[in-house]
Amino acid sequence: PVTNPQKINGYTGGSTLSEGAVIMTNADESRVKVINASDFYEYRQNSSTRQVSASFTKAEPRLTAGLLYVISDDTPKVYFLTGHNELASDNCSVLKEQLSNENYEVKDLALGASDAPELEAGDTIMVLSPRMDLTDEEYTTMKTWLEAGGRLMFAANYDVDFAQLPNFSKLLALYNLGFKEGIVMEDQDAASSYYGQPYLLVPTVEEHDATADLSNGRLIVPTARAVQYPDMPLSGIQ
Repeated sequence: PVTNPQKINGYTGGSTLSEGAVIMTNADESRVKVINASDFYEYRQNSSTRQVSASFTKAEPRLTAGLLYVISDDTPKVYFLTGHNELASDNCSVLKEQLSNENYEVKDLALGASDAPELEAGDTIMVLSPRMDLTDEEYTTMKTWLEAGGRLMFAANYDVDFAQLPNFSKLLALYNLGFKEGIVMEDQDAASSYYGQPYLLVPTVEEHDATADLSNGRLIVPTARAVQYPDMPLSGIQ
């Protein structure tokens, strides 16, 4: 940074580089990851003194994520949809950090905006409890992209009114997906498994590659909304 600041600026885009930061690149320097020193630690604030201090290191996952990024030919993208009063990405800091550590590029997405990125097959859009519906143009954009190989993760809080979201409902219906009203409750016996609260579900995690990382601990699903089974008529019945 002292002897060749222009080279460092090329890596950082002119952003300030903190002392102790790490810069990673591939051989031809076409992919660069800058990790500031503050990103290597988790911070806690003392409730009495209000003093902030580093409580533990996150160096290993940060460095591993950086290595994955610079040696990969491509970085899959995850977009948090905005513009419909969804749960914002800023409220999902733990999820965003985990996705970044798994070599995903995480951004917000406003469909129809002049600076909106071009969606590609393999990209993922996350829609978290929207309160406003898609416009007809946004619905067409989403439908066309999904049919071309896009991926959608949709979550809805128990109080989301799907009667006000016909285009979102129509989009989910293309894949025989939907939600029922209300909250899923455990029965009386099962409720005792987690603080006796029937709305804190403790699902049984089956052995599967998709749930392998969840088998080492207890999975708690609070105030879950019921998923609507697909409407599939019996064969031969008109």
